[in-house]
Amino acid sequence: MAESTAVERIVDLILELDVLEKLPRMGFLLQGVTDPESVAAHCFGVALTAMLMADAMEGPVDAERVVRMALLHEVSEAKVTDLPYRTLRYIDARTKSAAERAVAHDLLEPIGEAYTSLWEEFEAAETLEARIVRAADKIQMMAKVLRYEQEGRGNLADFWVNVEFNENDWDIPLAQGLFEEIRCRHGGDK
Repeated sequence: MAESTAVERIVDLILELDVLEKLPRMGFLLQGVTDPESVAAHCFGVALTAMLMADAMEGPVDAERVVRMALLHEVSEAKVTDLPYRTLRYIDARTKSAAERAVAHDLLEPIGEAYTSLWEEFEAAETLEARIVRAADKIQMMAKVLRYEQEGRGNLADFWVNVEFNENDWDIPLAQGLFEEIRCRHGGDK
């Protein structure tokens, strides 16, 4: 069999990731939110949030790298689905991480090592760009929680209680400020 072309590999990845448009965010579904955002919609929200954060920060931040990383951060869910936080009571975090890593490599390596490297950088969370995306991931989620509550959708109180997991600012002052603003609006102060 002949080696696939770049065109074929790109189409293959697009088709593999298309499932993310229909895959619901399970944490919201389990909390009674009907028709929650999809994983693809979440990725768009994270990319937008991360881009805005990168642009607002002082100092050198590679905004293009941030956006690319944000777009790729959930590719594994195309195969392992969106496993909510409560799943970690039953599935060891290392097992979940190993499965996600295997899927990311399977999907991204045919396109190029640069994509796999971006995914690995996000997972390692050692660079400023990766930490921005990590924080944006949680900021987008909590903003969505706020929006769903404003719309009267679901019982989302658990999201506000699990602050350590849901409001990780990754030592980024701007992220801390964004969480504070979302929490303030949740409290009705604005």
